[in-house]
Amino acid sequence: MVAVAHAQPAAPADPRAAEAKQRYENGMAHFNLEEWDAAIEEWKSGYRAKPVAQFLYNIAQAYRLSKHYEDALNFYQRYLRAEPKAPNRVEVDGHIAKLSALLQQERRTATAPPIATMVIKPKGSEGTPPGELNVAPSPAPQVAVVPSPQPAAAPVVVQKEPEKTPITKKKWFWPVIGAVAGVVVVAVVVGAAVGATSGGGGDNTPVLPMARF
Repeated sequence: MVAVAHAQPAAPADPRAAEAKQRYENGMAHFNLEEWDAAIEEWKSGYRAKPVAQFLYNIAQAYRLSKHYEDALNFYQRYLRAEPKAPNRVEVDGHIAKLSALLQQERRTATAPPIATMVIKPKGSEGTPPGELNVAPSPAPQVAVVPSPQPAAAPVVVQKEPEKTPITKKKWFWPVIGAVAGVVVVAVVVGAAVGATSGGGGDNTPVLPMARF
């Protein structure tokens, strides 16, 4: 009875954490299917339920992969403001630098003045607009071509090549082919054994880390 009297009631589960976790997992499913917009919406809803910094990083990744570079830069910066000591800070700083340079180049291209063009028409053309030039075409120079005498063709002597023995009838051909085939078979068997041991390679593509709620 003493134990029952001093027992503390269990803390109620945080409904916000449960919703955030569910939204996070839904977004991961969309992200792995390259459904960027759906993943972003799930993660934004999860962040509203519980503002975990990992949501901001994931949203930035989805924006960058969907080529919304300005939004991606914005969320990478938000992520670092919320998580200044992020373990992936070097990676995020690299994304920020590349996106900043790309957006700056796009702005310079968009604001560059158009290149003026000038049309040149032959002299005597009617209705020449202002700003255009009339240039009389110069006559093409006349060039006289004098054919040079052709030298007499020298007689061509054709020598018949000696008949060659087919390579398949040479004594060394088949032993060499057998040796090469043996090496190939051994290499295939060894490669299959190594692949089976290592699990068939593996994908080195980085994945989004799991978040804690």
